[in-house]
Amino acid sequence: MTPRSSQTVSFDPPPELQPYIEYVTFSLGDSGADGVSLKLTEAGVQYARGFGTRVLATWLMKEPLWQGTRSLANVTSEISHHAWCAHFPLISARANPVDLEYFEPWPLSLVLAIPNRIRALIGSKPQKT
Repeated sequence: MTPRSSQTVSFDPPPELQPYIEYVTFSLGDSGADGVSLKLTEAGVQYARGFGTRVLATWLMKEPLWQGTRSLANVTSEISHHAWCAHFPLISARANPVDLEYFEPWPLSLVLAIPNRIRALIGSKPQKT
């Protein structure tokens, strides 16, 4: 999920998390699929594969721009799974940045995104003339 809101806000992480985060953007919640885009550095991928994933999730969810109703365990799980897939061929670009939807829990958000991806693939094929 890339935030679909026309309005997103870039946000600077606290100094202790800066080595792990390339960027973070919060969308402003005017679409049901809005959320946070969290791009991890290489050190951040390693950090999120361990206990750091909970630290990242806690920080995101405590920020005033976070609008979600998801549990800490669910957000932690999604970040962790993305970190573990960040170097897998074919899916690495979809794994980092981590796109966390505010209201659709993991992995339901992944399942719900499949029809959108199929429509995008079908719609992007060149027309025969």
